[in-house]
Amino acid sequence: MVHATKAEPVERPRVSIGLPVHNGAEYLSEAVESILAQSFTDFELILCDNASDDGTEAICRRFAGLDPRVRYIRQPQNIGAAANYNRAFHEARGRYFKWGAHDDTLAPDFLKVCVAELDRDPGCILVHCGTVLIDADGRETSCYIDCLASGADDPVERFRTWMRQPRGQCNPVFGLVRREAMAKTILHGDYIGADRVLLGDFALRGRVTMIPQGYFLRRIHPGMSTLANRNALSLTNWFAGGQARGLRFKRWRQLREFRRMIGGVETLSAAERQGARRVLLRWVYDLRSEFLKELLLPLYINGEDTALKAWMRRRRAGRRGRGAASEARAQP
Repeated sequence: MVHATKAEPVERPRVSIGLPVHNGAEYLSEAVESILAQSFTDFELILCDNASDDGTEAICRRFAGLDPRVRYIRQPQNIGAAANYNRAFHEARGRYFKWGAHDDTLAPDFLKVCVAELDRDPGCILVHCGTVLIDADGRETSCYIDCLASGADDPVERFRTWMRQPRGQCNPVFGLVRREAMAKTILHGDYIGADRVLLGDFALRGRVTMIPQGYFLRRIHPGMSTLANRNALSLTNWFAGGQARGLRFKRWRQLREFRRMIGGVETLSAAERQGARRVLLRWVYDLRSEFLKELLLPLYINGEDTALKAWMRRRRAGRRGRGAASEARAQP
């Protein structure tokens, strides 16, 4: 049974912000305060607690009791980050939706400028602001240029714009989205790089706009998921709630999900779908060394032979030994 504290506004809000969190007490208050301080006020904030065992629950309940726009939902057990993100979305009631993060903050006008852009351009489905990187203490360290924006009417061209950046951060996943459009996407997958695939889904479905002002403050700190989980299996378990097993083929999994995503965009014509697949092939070519390295994972981990590689070595040595013995017997 999911326990929830509800303090809902009387009318349906224009914007829903879903903030999934697991053991985020260190920065959660600062993140929530930056949301509640927005100059645009017609929103609900859904705090989706993934069975935290630190002070997260107390912080969430305090804010839910202080502000009627805040709802608190607690999972009885850890369901994984991806499922918790998607649960936050499914709870949304607003016309527009945004994911929040427990360790990031927003400038006061973030929602104001993003809502204005979505209201102005019906063909735009996602709006994000410039990203300012901050450290654990909130000090600005640098700015980051996100490369998803594309005003092209051609979905293949928009997809190509995004896929030309084979690496890098996926900050626009925290942008403001039309909830109706997002409901048709694949949502957040439980694998590494799922946010990149989701952003590709957005690019195929509609225009994406980037507001240049640095209104999104992303915190880089040792406890963030990509730094705290030091290997692929640990990070996959973070996404999946501890259910991942075996070796992680990050790029090959992304390729499979990209193919599935392209096939699921119902607005694409046959020619556009084929064009998107050609873009995907170019992405594979650009990252060919990573794809090839992953094929070696069953043989080597951190430069050491795996059990499979050791077995192959023994098998080859055995064949060579038998061959040498046969040659020796054949000698007169």
